[in-house]
Amino acid sequence: MKTSMKASKVIVFLVLMTVLNLCVGTINAKAAQNYLKPAQATGRFDFQAEPGEIRHILIPVKVTDAAINLFSLSAEADTPEIQVSNVKISDPKSTTEPDYSNGFFLQHSQVYNLEFDINVSDAIKIGYHTVTISGSGHAYYSDGTSDDLNNNTLLSLTSYTATELKPIELVIDKATYDEKLVFPGSSFTMKLKVKNAGERQAVNAYLSMDFGESGIIPDYQVEKISIGSLQKGETKTIDVPVKVLKTATAGFYSISANMTCKDNNGTEQGPFSPTMYITVNKANEEQVKTESPVISLSTTDNYIILQPDSEDTLNVIVKNEGKADAYDVKLSVVSGLDTSIGLTKAFTTDSIAVGNIKAGESKEVEVPVRVAKSFGAGLYEIQMAAAYKDEKE
Repeated sequence: MKTSMKASKVIVFLVLMTVLNLCVGTINAKAAQNYLKPAQATGRFDFQAEPGEIRHILIPVKVTDAAINLFSLSAEADTPEIQVSNVKISDPKSTTEPDYSNGFFLQHSQVYNLEFDINVSDAIKIGYHTVTISGSGHAYYSDGTSDDLNNNTLLSLTSYTATELKPIELVIDKATYDEKLVFPGSSFTMKLKVKNAGERQAVNAYLSMDFGESGIIPDYQVEKISIGSLQKGETKTIDVPVKVLKTATAGFYSISANMTCKDNNGTEQGPFSPTMYITVNKANEEQVKTESPVISLSTTDNYIILQPDSEDTLNVIVKNEGKADAYDVKLSVVSGLDTSIGLTKAFTTDSIAVGNIKAGESKEVEVPVRVAKSFGAGLYEIQMAAAYKDEKE
């Protein structure tokens, strides 16, 4: 009976020693959480980070837990809305920049300047965030032990955002155009004042039009018109060239401008689709004439001298004097070229293709002719005509 009691005491003693050994083993240098702390109490947060802010932060910090030989330093926030860069720790008594390549030694209990830059997104919300300062190097403890630091946390700072910006809102502040030009068959330009009524920057903004049942169609080649970037409150005037179909019916119509953009983080915003109203008028004869292409023919030479038994060219200037583009323009000879007089055309088609001529522009066309041996001396008149289409096919 005594023997078993002694054995029990030995077992209990061994178990206690094992537990004590485990406990002693966990109380060592690696238990340290933060190696630095703000040198002065800062309250609920260490610095403010407001929307769109770019600034330099300097916080005096005190070395705790261990002396550190620092080889590298980094910082990261717990949100992509705060970008941290150019982090460094320096001696406030020294004017020399810290050199981490050979190790920068931080004395235990001494105060140093922690510095970094922040770039805050304009999309950040009101609230608190954490910025973690990490480092690599060696930590030396007062008990004579040491640790290798491999991007270990040295300090956690709290930032606070007190304001929140109104989201992007694209609106049409004003739409102007010549109301007299809005009739079937006409072309005109709408000037739209696009405004960012929000407080955040809009980038890569685009506009497309929806003309509904008005009979108005775009007179431009791209799917969307680029607006570009708009700061908060900024306004840009965008030209929107349009034309009214000849089949359009006079009346009062609603149309809309569809706008999209991205914020500074690259997130799509919109669509924003403000509605506008437009009246399509009945067209009178004078308006239709004014807004149509007007083709005129002229030459730089009042006359040319032709030699018998030769080929030559007549230079004709084809000009569009109207306010609308002319499409598929063709030049033909009406009279003056005939075998009976020995002067004929030197081309086989019925007409010469000139192509499209924009309003106010002109093209010079060469008309090849053949002069027969029998061509006699005299003054000859050659008449030509031009045909065109007023709509692109």
